[in-house]
Amino acid sequence: MGDLYSLEPKFMLDSGHDWTVSQPQLFMNAKNGNFTVAPYASTWRMELHSTKDCGVTPVVGYECYWVEVWWNGILQSFDDMCAAPTRCTWSEFRNTLLPSRGFVETTSDYEDECKVILSDSTKTEEPVISRR
Repeated sequence: MGDLYSLEPKFMLDSGHDWTVSQPQLFMNAKNGNFTVAPYASTWRMELHSTKDCGVTPVVGYECYWVEVWWNGILQSFDDMCAAPTRCTWSEFRNTLLPSRGFVETTSDYEDECKVILSDSTKTEEPVISRR
């Protein structure tokens, strides 16, 4: 890839084991692989990368960033969504791939929403015991 690309990810989400890696893998639904059974000690990793000059030189949008998804050491392919199937640009990932998989994005202010204390609707008053 030469000197233009950074080999160190800017962000990495790594998960390991069986059930915990099955869910994101099934959600992403890559084109290469059989995902019906997650082998013992499976791993799933999503990495955010950028070019070395990203943020230094003016770049329109986020095209200097890209996302890679790994499943058990195999780089996943999204040829139906991304121009470079194993390396989706941030725009392709966020605006095409995620929505096509049913990702629901919120624009609400999560900090304000997390301040709200929800009432526990499972609590009831003392049970009434009828006596005959």
